[in-house]
Amino acid sequence: VTPQQKTLPGLTQPRYLIMSLFQAEPGKIILDANQQAVFEISDKYVVAFCTRAVEDGPAPLKEVESDIRFALLKIKKADKIGSELLQQVKAGKSLSEIAAISGTTVLEATGINFNSYMVQGAGIEPALVAAASVAEQGKISGPVTGNNGVYLIQVNNVVASPESDIKSLGDRLKMTYRMRGMYEAYEALRKASDIIDKRYKFY
Repeated sequence: VTPQQKTLPGLTQPRYLIMSLFQAEPGKIILDANQQAVFEISDKYVVAFCTRAVEDGPAPLKEVESDIRFALLKIKKADKIGSELLQQVKAGKSLSEIAAISGTTVLEATGINFNSYMVQGAGIEPALVAAASVAEQGKISGPVTGNNGVYLIQVNNVVASPESDIKSLGDRLKMTYRMRGMYEAYEALRKASDIIDKRYKFY
């Protein structure tokens, strides 16, 4: 939970609870301004507990050790799976044969284009969408390491986008990067200045 956060899973408009959390001591029940422990949020009564507080800046290694280990194991596992899949591709095997060897199944997704953010059967996989958008038709491409797995893809059919769609996409990308540039410039100035944001205490 962060100071400016306005949502919590399962609760409607929990902002006052979040504000109170940042006035609480770690290891104690969260109290409101009247020193009451019960928060009435919509149709629910909530009693919350502050387990620990994490200061700004780099976290101590001990606190993030398990997260780092999990991330590294995930990367190494993906590398190993990708290497094995690549060997099967180089051996000339089809997707069905590779799936049988790997104990998986071949799934088909339709209507994938550069605007897509989800892939049927795989979930939110931007790397897979990007790879599929530029893959050669009829050829096995990959492996592609995504959020939820390591994938091989084979494009069955390609439909060229109208020129108007490409221009529209380009305009949206320009707008996105323009807004991102403004935001990152603001963040750089904010971090370079000696300002501590404590708006969370008031709203």
